[in-house]
Amino acid sequence: MADRYFLKGLILLVLLLTFSCSQSPIVDVDCEINSGPCIKEIGGSTVVFDITPKPVRAMRRLEFSIAIKQKETLKEDRLLLKLSMPGMDMGENAVLLHRSEDGTYKGQGVIVRCPSGKTIWRADIEIPGLGSTYFVFDVKP
Repeated sequence: MADRYFLKGLILLVLLLTFSCSQSPIVDVDCEINSGPCIKEIGGSTVVFDITPKPVRAMRRLEFSIAIKQKETLKEDRLLLKLSMPGMDMGENAVLLHRSEDGTYKGQGVIVRCPSGKTIWRADIEIPGLGSTYFVFDVKP
C-alpha cells in the first residue's frame, strides 16, 4: 500500500515539474552586455544601455547607465530602470538612475541570483517623450 502512495506521489511530482517548466517563455537575448554597451532606436533617438563592471555577475554591486542621443536634452533628472527575469517572478527590482553632468543616467543596483539557475534578465526603461524600450541580456552566475 505504501508503494502505491509513493508511486502516485512520484507521478504527481513529475507532472508538476513538467508543467511548471513548460510555462517558461523562450526569450531571445538581444543584448550581449558582457561584450559592451547595447543600442536601440526609440522615437528617433538612440538609447545606449550599459552595465559595469564586466563580466556582469549576479549578487554584485553594479553600475547601470543609460545614454540618450537626441537633438534635445531630456529635462528629467531621474529615470527608473526596471529589472525582471522573463518567465519568473523575482520580485520588484528597480534601479533609480540620476542624470550626471555629461547627460548620462547612472545608478547602482544588484541583479539577484535565481534559485532555478536561470541567468537571462530584462531591463525595461521608459523615457518621457520618447516611449519605452527593453534590453534582454545574460549574466554570469
